[in-house]
Amino acid sequence: MNTTWPEALSLFESFARTRGLTLVERKEDAVAFGNKVVVMGNDRLYVRLVLDRGICGADVAEAAATPKKWYSVVILRDLLEGVGDDSLSLPEQINVLERNWETLMDSFSAGNRNNTYEKLVVVRNARGRRLFPKLYGDNT
Repeated sequence: MNTTWPEALSLFESFARTRGLTLVERKEDAVAFGNKVVVMGNDRLYVRLVLDRGICGADVAEAAATPKKWYSVVILRDLLEGVGDDSLSLPEQINVLERNWETLMDSFSAGNRNNTYEKLVVVRNARGRRLFPKLYGDNT
């Protein structure tokens, strides 16, 4: 992904502020490849931006019940919009969040979260089979 961190961070923080998210965590490790993490959230969802060895990614976690269980925006996109490209630039990931924000908030509400978790397992497994068929024993 060729989005530089300052540009990506600006896009992410702009998105987060417009959704009422506040800063939860900001880390930078200059020793470990310059890795960086920014987490912003509210009472329902956390959104995390990670720069790890030059690759930017965005993840979402439900804040109340499972705050340490992160779901890639690519997996969430597959759930909410249908299967698409397996690699998205950070701006594309932020666009997925923007397009689906209200649905995400509703999906991780107390009344819907368990159903959402079940669907995410199915979507994540289907993606794994698609990307690594031999690992899953598929003959495709």
